[in-house]
Amino acid sequence: MPILLEIGFFRLDTYTALGLIALGLFLTYTRKRAVSRGIDGGAAVIILVGVYVAGLLGAVLGDVIEKAAHDTSILTFSGVVMRSGATSSFGLLTGGLTAILLMEKFKVQPADGLEAAAIPLAFMFSIARVGCWCAGCCRGVGKVYAAAPWWGAHFPGDTAGFYRIPSQLMESAVSLLIAMILVYVDRKVVGPDKAKSPKILFPLFVLLYGSYRLVFDGFRELQPGSAFCFSRYIAAAVIAASALWLVK
Repeated sequence: MPILLEIGFFRLDTYTALGLIALGLFLTYTRKRAVSRGIDGGAAVIILVGVYVAGLLGAVLGDVIEKAAHDTSILTFSGVVMRSGATSSFGLLTGGLTAILLMEKFKVQPADGLEAAAIPLAFMFSIARVGCWCAGCCRGVGKVYAAAPWWGAHFPGDTAGFYRIPSQLMESAVSLLIAMILVYVDRKVVGPDKAKSPKILFPLFVLLYGSYRLVFDGFRELQPGSAFCFSRYIAAAVIAASALWLVK
């Protein structure tokens, strides 16, 4: 992983740096959009930071459970699911529940809060996935080629001639495209009157991003010992939910 700065015990790598940039953009941009929708700026910051911390703790819990699932010799249902890439669901669950509780506490309508966060989320994913590329995580599937394909990704530790689909950069590009679509919809469809405008940005984001994950997660490398890609089942569920939200 490329190191940008190292002073004594302090080390700043590209994954951490891009993650901090993505998070900073998400927090500041979402706060700005929340204020434009009549949400108190201080409350917006508390909600956003609370959701981030809760999501991070949930992801850590998921990672611990995943490691336990890897270590067990009994193929229980939970073990199979966790080895199939479901750890991120813990972060989504804890972050989502925290968002609901904090928005209730500060009297923020969930639809307004989610609308404010939709476009910043897409931009955040676009930047963060470049960090994943630099870290070599979330890798795409691959195979051995006689000659290096122009699109192929070869990571440290891969065998000679083994090239992967650049899944991280693909998701980064798609997330940026989704962000541009949402910006267009926000200006042309939602309009300046946010209070009376239709709440369609967040379900549209979920629909577009979930559709990408449903199709292209099949080209991502599975966790060792996994039997299927659990994230595709999550994507299918959120696509159905967002479609119902849009047509209701």
